[in-house]
Amino acid sequence: DLQISVIDNATAGEFLANYRSLWGVGAATDVGTVVDRRGEKKFPDPTAADKILKFNAITDKSKKVSVVTYDYNGRAVAITDRIDLKDKVLDFMQGCNGILFFFDPKTLAAELQSQEHVASFVSMLERLAPLKSRLPIPIALVVTKADILPGFTGESQIMLINPEDENFLAEDFESFLDRVLSSNKIASNSAWAGSVRNILFKLREFLSVVVGRTLDFQIFFVSNTGQTPEKIGTEVGRSIYVPPAKIHPVGVREPFYWLLKSIFRSKKISRFRAVAKFVTLVSLAW
Repeated sequence: DLQISVIDNATAGEFLANYRSLWGVGAATDVGTVVDRRGEKKFPDPTAADKILKFNAITDKSKKVSVVTYDYNGRAVAITDRIDLKDKVLDFMQGCNGILFFFDPKTLAAELQSQEHVASFVSMLERLAPLKSRLPIPIALVVTKADILPGFTGESQIMLINPEDENFLAEDFESFLDRVLSSNKIASNSAWAGSVRNILFKLREFLSVVVGRTLDFQIFFVSNTGQTPEKIGTEVGRSIYVPPAKIHPVGVREPFYWLLKSIFRSKKISRFRAVAKFVTLVSLAW
């Protein structure tokens, strides 16, 4: 139901570099030859500068769309810092068709860092749609590294809100929280219910801004590795992990697929509203 391909050399180079890093594949050059060699496996470095990544995406075997995504250092939008890149990020977001917000649950233990992260999300949303007006584009929260959360077992927990339960999102945050936590999908696993409750409470300021303002919202839990990687050391400000011997991504494609489908639906509704408005005006004129 989803195929993607890169459409420029910069994006292809980024993916190739990440692939080589994860699998420990280096390159040795000689006169007129380039050969692969085994090297140290490591996770890609954190994003330092902003990057434009371009794809072609085909959903459900027929709908083709060109996708331009923008990746940036998270500090660029921190409310405690003022750097030149912040306005560039916000300008891009105000012109985009959908947003994925990524949240690292490892920051849950660092209260200040976690709240700064949430505050930056809220700040960006308020730039998109101030004064509690309706959020105009699909938005998803993607909780990464879900394999470190107690009770996470895999595929069945990727999408938090079932499509038939989207009416939860039309309510206020307290009602939304109660409905989610009391659903059979969550309540049947006490460890997972605790993890979900903790995440939702930590992100309540962000969720309070979203819930009640759009039905085009979803929360995903994903794991890039499928298991907790091995910690091998620390450096200033972060721990160092090595990729596991076998990588089994869980839920990595679902947020992107959901976002594309939601954008298609949103555009279709916008066209319908435009036609309806035109017909109404013609009818009134007649």
